[in-house]
Amino acid sequence: MPTTQYRFGYELKSKQVRVYQPHDLGSVQRAITANLQEYLVYEGVQEEDPTSLKKLLVKVLTLGVAAEVYALSKLQASGLPLACSFLFFGVLVAFQVACSVLQCNGNVIFVGTGRPMEDQSRSQKPCFRKLKNKRLCFRLTQESMSCPVVTLEVQLIGPSRLFSPPTVYSRVQKKVQYGQFFGSTGFFFPPPLLKLIDEMLNAVVSKKQK
Repeated sequence: MPTTQYRFGYELKSKQVRVYQPHDLGSVQRAITANLQEYLVYEGVQEEDPTSLKKLLVKVLTLGVAAEVYALSKLQASGLPLACSFLFFGVLVAFQVACSVLQCNGNVIFVGTGRPMEDQSRSQKPCFRKLKNKRLCFRLTQESMSCPVVTLEVQLIGPSRLFSPPTVYSRVQKKVQYGQFFGSTGFFFPPPLLKLIDEMLNAVVSKKQK
């Protein structure tokens, strides 16, 4: 009976294939997130900068107003200028919180766009070639603390929007037992995760084409 042979590529280059704590839920999520992110980037997906220009400008403006409020309070200023500064600061903070809540970013672990492989010395997997110029999003959730199961979801999405999540063109969701991603010593074992990601990407692109 022939033995199964694995062709390792990403696994030999990754710094995320290391020992984790499989009994600690935080460690499990970090392990899956880190290895998923690195694998997608390795296969040519361009990860988006989590800090967009709009968000950066709002944060800088908020810090500037906070500094102004602090300076006015130190100068023992009172009346309309201080009240207006406090009000403006509160509005900016509320604006940031509202944007975060309305965009439903709590369980997002990766957002990026498919690109051709830059490294011409190796070929890109077919499921990643199908993602050319397509924007995708991965979400990871764990519904029960007592059950060793996580839900991984991949979406093909539209451009970002300020007060709502981007349009979802297609999505595929899988519930999996995360124990398969770890060896007995806690060392991360990539093949099951890579296979799962490849299958989900093929499925989500097929849904979009229909």
